[in-house]
Order: sequence, then structure tokens, then C-alpha cells
Amino acid sequence: MYDYLKDYGFSQNPFPITPDYKVTNWAGRDEVKTILRDVVTSVLATDTGLSEFVILLGTYGSGKTHALRYFHTMINDIEKDAFKSIAIYVPKVQVAPKISFLAIYFQIIQELGLDLIRELADQIRDKVKQAADDIGGTLSREEERTLREQDKDYFIKRVIEEIPKEDHPMIRFLLDFANGNAAVGKYLYEGKPVVQGTDFTQPINTDYMATKVISSLFRAMTLSIGDLEPIYNGVQLFIDEVEDVTEVTNAEQFAFWSAIRELVNRSPYRFALVLSFSADTALLEALIPIAVAERTSRQNIELQALEIDEAKEFLRSHLESFRPEGYESHQPYYPFAEEAVDYIFEQTVQLIPRKIFRKLRTVFERAVRREGLQPGDEIDAGLAEEIMVSMGL
Repeated sequence: MYDYLKDYGFSQNPFPITPDYKVTNWAGRDEVKTILRDVVTSVLATDTGLSEFVILLGTYGSGKTHALRYFHTMINDIEKDAFKSIAIYVPKVQVAPKISFLAIYFQIIQELGLDLIRELADQIRDKVKQAADDIGGTLSREEERTLREQDKDYFIKRVIEEIPKEDHPMIRFLLDFANGNAAVGKYLYEGKPVVQGTDFTQPINTDYMATKVISSLFRAMTLSIGDLEPIYNGVQLFIDEVEDVTEVTNAEQFAFWSAIRELVNRSPYRFALVLSFSADTALLEALIPIAVAERTSRQNIELQALEIDEAKEFLRSHLESFRPEGYESHQPYYPFAEEAVDYIFEQTVQLIPRKIFRKLRTVFERAVRREGLQPGDEIDAGLAEEIMVSMGL
């Protein structure tokens, strides 16, 4: 399949109906890209550090999933060292038979993985110890020794006391994990059994506990201990296809939105939440409770249908990212003639990525497989029209 596409100037299929999990290309819509980048960047400890909660809005196929997966890939892979952050992508709000934030919690934990949580715990232990040594280093050796003899954990307790009070339970919990208490990892990953002797004596079996635990974990991931840099500069959570909430009972909707409000309330720093909706503005306003809508940090980010000139610029940029290394062509739309692109776009009622890709792929595949298009030849407007008319498009 790769060699076949290469004959026509493509390194891989450039017309996906749904994007891959890892997305490395962005075409057109520079304004939207700039806004979303600002959202995920501003929350970093190295930037403003203030949390963001935004809605990404658009019709089905407008590119929302592509946008979320692009930034998920950018943060975790492409610019990993620059961001030093963790992005989590939940592909749809309904990840279990019943929509609940509890189910989303376990989806998030599975994506993070127990190894990452174990590594987080070890790093927190190391930072607490370093911060404790830093405090001890400000004292005379005799005074430091005396205090340690009175209580070997004196300086560690001092470090924890200087941490915001709401973060004490999770920090102590993760220190237990780092010090060999495997029950902590099991509880975080499975929600049970509870861990006696800690602040986590209720199973994670409700939306309330799910938001309480995950927000505490996110804060621990981005917490500055002493004068040390945080382990992660931020956490970005992307939840896709939230419009599915409209299909459930009022009680389920209320519970979900209450959990979102609680999550935002508990995460005032170094956290970005982006919810993606396939819905128009009027429906969105009717769907989201006022108490939740008021907590958004900026206006909705909307992916609108493209005008023909915008769509052509989008296509030029998109195709360029799928060209083999060293590829050269006399025109940017190959194997389509520009007149063919104009014709196809004129026959497309709503110019959104999914519809654009579906029609271009249909014309391309039929031109090659049925009409015998040879490498180097172009699909002209006449051939594009012939194919589309024969299909009733």
C-alpha cells in the first residue's frame, strides 16, 4: 500500500476518515491552533500556571478529534522536553455502559499507567528528602543533629508542613507507595481496597471520590516541593465526544456536570481541561449548566466550516505533510489538478475536513483503480465530475 501511494506523491494515506491516535500534522486554521496552544501552554508552571477550562466546538467531522490528538502528541512526544507535562486523551465521554466521571477516572489511570505513578512516587520521595536536607543545611551541624536525634523525620515533616494543606494526604500517600506500600498503587489503579492508616479510607466508587483522588494526584504531579521544580509543569486533560451526554438521563447528566465542576474547583493551578462537543452553540448553552459554563476560562473555541479559499489552503498544507522526503511537484494538489479541487469543493455543501477527505479519497481511488490513472498524470475537472456524477455526489 505504501509503494502504491508513493507513485502518486504520498508517503501514506493522506485522506483519513478518522485520525490516527498519534497525530503530527496540522493544516490551516492557524488561529485555532494558536488559541489551543496558548491554552495548553499557559497552565505550565513555567508560564502563568493558572488553570484553563475550555470548550472545543464544531460539527461532526470538523476536526476536533484531530486537534485534540495533535496536541496530545505534541505535548507527550514532539515537544516533550519543552513542555515537561502530561497530556491525557479520553476518546469519548462514554467509556463504560453508563456515563460517569468514575469511569473516566479509570480511563485516565490506565493511560497514565501504574509504572508512571510508581515513578512519580519515587520522585516525590527524592524531592521531599532533598528539600528536607536543604532545610537542615541552613542550621549548624550540632542543631541539625540534635533535631534529627529527637525525631528522625523532623525535617521531612517540616517540608510537608510547608506544602498546601489540601495536598498533604496525597503526598503522604505517594510517600507510602515509594516506601514499599504496594496497596497504595492498587488502590489508585483499581479503586480498592482502602488503605488503612491513610486519608484514603473510602473506595473509589463514586464520582465524588474519583474527582477528589484524580485532582489530588494531578496537583501532586505539578507541586513545587520546597524550592525545587515540580516533577511535571502541567497536566492537560482532553475529553472527546462529550455530546453523548445528551443521550443519557437527567440524573446522569447532572452527576457528570457536577463532577466536572468539582474537578475544575479542585484544580486551580497547572491544569487544562478541554471538552470537545459536536454541537451548535444554542444546544451547548442549553446542555451545560450555568454553574459549569461560568467556570470556563475563555470563549468557546469553534471549528467552523471553511470557505473555498480556506479549504484550498488547508488542503495544500495537509498534502505537503504527507509527501515523501525529497518529493517535488509542479503544483501542490497533485494528483489533483487545481480545477478538479475547485469542482469538488464547489459540489461540497459543507467544507469540513471529513467531507473533504471522503470526496477526495473517493475520486482518487476510482481514478486509479477504475479509470487507470497513471503516475504522473492528473485528475482533471472532467474526470472528477464524471466520477462524482456517476456516484450521485
